[in-house]
Amino acid sequence: MSIKKYLLFSFCLFTVLIKSQDSLFVVNDSAIKLYEANLALLYQESMSNYNTSYIKDSNVNHSIKEIKKRINYLNHQTPFDFNSSELILNYIKTYVEKRKKLTAKMFNYGKFYFPIFEEQLIKHELPLELKYLPIVESALNPKAKSRAGAVGLWQFMPRTGKMMGLEISSFIDERKDPLLSTEAACLYLKKLFTVYEDWNLALAAYNAGPGNINKAIRRSGGETDYWKVRPFLPKETQNYIPAFTAVNYMMNYNYIGDQTVKELPFVYYDVDTLLVSERISFETLEEWLSYDLEKISFLNPSYTEEIIPKSNTKHSLCLPSFLISDFLMQQDSIYHYSSKTININSFEEKSSTSKFYIIKEGDTIWDIAEKYKGISVADIKNYNKNVDISNVKKGDKIIISIH
Repeated sequence: MSIKKYLLFSFCLFTVLIKSQDSLFVVNDSAIKLYEANLALLYQESMSNYNTSYIKDSNVNHSIKEIKKRINYLNHQTPFDFNSSELILNYIKTYVEKRKKLTAKMFNYGKFYFPIFEEQLIKHELPLELKYLPIVESALNPKAKSRAGAVGLWQFMPRTGKMMGLEISSFIDERKDPLLSTEAACLYLKKLFTVYEDWNLALAAYNAGPGNINKAIRRSGGETDYWKVRPFLPKETQNYIPAFTAVNYMMNYNYIGDQTVKELPFVYYDVDTLLVSERISFETLEEWLSYDLEKISFLNPSYTEEIIPKSNTKHSLCLPSFLISDFLMQQDSIYHYSSKTININSFEEKSSTSKFYIIKEGDTIWDIAEKYKGISVADIKNYNKNVDISNVKKGDKIIISIH
């Protein structure tokens, strides 16, 4: 397949997926990253037909002269090195002409996420422009996962996430927690800036890892300017700073016009957080609080099985502010019914010799027995004498064998 056809296919795939993003809670960042990774090649293909005097947008003056003036203004307001090279102009062209719906969605999601980012950036004395970095990383989707295994708004790899103190377990992945992952990202970015003393190189290290940046610096002959080091960086990282510059321009100057997206049901200041140490099932919350499960899951994305596990330490539960009093009044019942189908003591006694299965949507006891050869329905019932096995729900944990 020729480069031109491949790029056209990538762009069409990206456009289709963005146009299908009507769900509140799904953003396909794989398509976005695929498109970003090929933008440098797209730039070479498109510049021959690109009118460098004007970018089409009937609602805003995006003349090249005006864009350069705006970028120059942004550059004087930030410690980042924003410039108006042809590469960056081409990124801006892409966002302005092709990504209006994405821009509208980011403005919408920003009502919820930007206050979280800003609060932590101010706390850690970091540039506020970094609040736009998760747009490049994850399109503001806390459940985004890359093919390499990076997860969350800030796209932490498991090793880096754990290094920065984020919990990753069977029930919890704090890389998806908006507040905790943002604080971890701030600490990591601050650490990288201390090492490189240049924000463009620090961002490149955030994307590619310090090892790749150090290798690129050596290959460049010891240069410490990002643009001189850039040719020696991985392809995705070469496009990272231009994309970050374009996103800053987009969020400051682009016009979203009549682009309509589904409004989020709340903004950041409409929610509050409780600390709990008992097991809580989101399905039980939905039942007792009469509040939609999808919205509870959106507010608490770090709980991978939609269950807050019982723990010696406290975990956060985020709810709309108007539900906090309802939760406090009914918390004993919520705790009780969240653990009704599980005998915690029996698990603790048998944990060293037992094998467990977590119920998934649509599972039946017969399906589970068929899945594990040598285990019968009678065996499963016998292993779970203290559990109403016919009444288990998604997320419940049952014993399927004892050794």
